Amino acid sequence: MAVSVLIERKFKPEGIQKAYEVIVKLRSLATLEPGYISGQTLVAVDDPNRVVVLGTWASIQQWENWRENELRREQTKKLEPLSTSNERVDVLMVLV
Repeated sequence: MAVSVLIERKFKPEGIQKAYEVIVKLRSLATLEPGYISGQTLVAVDDPNRVVVLGTWASIQQWENWRENELRREQTKKLEPLSTSNERVDVLMVLV
């Protein structure tokens, strides 16, 4: 069953541009992974430092494989010094 994954991060104003670059790289890498269906990067209208990535995966196992992938971990580490808090991840089932 497909799942949608919401990843929310809040960034320091001085790090937002670099954060956008890393997020684009992460999404690009994710497209090569088995089970990746689609994704969007959303920015809050009232707070451009709050970014939500919405990804859709064919199964929770394929998402978890990507979440633990070393390439993802390397890129995510680059976001840590740019962030004001830890990433928040919500995994939701898609109802048909």
